[in-house]
Amino acid sequence: MSIQFLTDLEVLKLRQDVIRAKEGLRDYYLGTASGVKGTEPRLGVPEVDHRVQELFNSVGQASGFISLSTDFTKLKQGEPLPEGYEFHRASKATYWDKDGILREADIDEPRFDYDPLTGEALGLLAESQVTNLISWSGDASKWSFAGGTKIEGQLDSSGGNTAVLFQGPGQTTRTQNAISVTSGPHTATLVVKYHSGPEGKAFFIRNSTTKEAFRAITVNLVTGEASHPEEMLVEPLPNGFWKLIWSARPDDVITEGDELLIYTGSGMAAVKEDFAIILDYAQLEAGTKATSYIPTEDTQVTRAGDFFTLPVGDWYRTDMGTLVVTSATPLGELVAKLGDVEIYSDSNEAKEYKATYNTTNNATELELGVGTFKSIQYYNSVLP
Repeated sequence: MSIQFLTDLEVLKLRQDVIRAKEGLRDYYLGTASGVKGTEPRLGVPEVDHRVQELFNSVGQASGFISLSTDFTKLKQGEPLPEGYEFHRASKATYWDKDGILREADIDEPRFDYDPLTGEALGLLAESQVTNLISWSGDASKWSFAGGTKIEGQLDSSGGNTAVLFQGPGQTTRTQNAISVTSGPHTATLVVKYHSGPEGKAFFIRNSTTKEAFRAITVNLVTGEASHPEEMLVEPLPNGFWKLIWSARPDDVITEGDELLIYTGSGMAAVKEDFAIILDYAQLEAGTKATSYIPTEDTQVTRAGDFFTLPVGDWYRTDMGTLVVTSATPLGELVAKLGDVEIYSDSNEAKEYKATYNTTNNATELELGVGTFKSIQYYNSVLP
């Protein structure tokens, strides 16, 4: 692809023309253009904004204003990446497909993630290396269980039958799994479902030596409400399951080599009703953010990091340019790097990040950080 760069004056005029065109097209689609009083909207606002942005990208690419544009939400699992992109991951890794089923990608296979409930395409998933410290993470039949019975073969969040029902009398009932960890911040994830008894179930992690609980939260498994929502994130999953995520900081209560116990149970002596819960899978990982599920058996398993790069080509300009990346990247993590240009996340939510340069930037490649990437655009000019 040969790119003809524009002069600064041409870029300014093009930018003004495109902005006016975007505004006019948006007014037309929404039925708010002058002289069209009372017209019903022709499309919903999200669809309008999507169509207008596609037009803007098309105009930009045709003129050389945008010399690189990739929409990762349009790519499908198993298909090759766009020409030029390079990818590597030294292990398998999981992702949600459009049908709400948890799948496993092969070594060196990129992942395109979806919202498991709505089927919305979320984009390209890239993560750092992480170890799931829980053994038998997806086979709760191997977990110890006091005060009740275990029934295997229950419907799981992906529509299979790998979940396990735990049930028994109130305060003495608990299920636990031991994990050997080092001190430092950790994040625990449990995928569970209400079965019977009190709607509120208590989940806590405690130190096996001191018996001190450093996270104890009650969650209503019918409504998804947590007693301390600022400490626990509760996300709905298919088939009535909830994904419970909370960060534990064992460095203030345990030392290296101590053992953690994850309990799911009534947790309070005053609760006498029967306890019943269905457990699908669990994860405990270092750090303060939950990542994609890592299946384990009798030992801990490490998922290798994802590495995405795009060597610079004739789409790239050394003296000036603008990189725009739309992603959901954990707060403080690297979103993308292009030579001296580095973008770091300032939010846990999906958003558009933009970085410009107008001095010499001798980049050799575009490097993606971590997160779920919706799109990338590169403009061979400095955007305001």
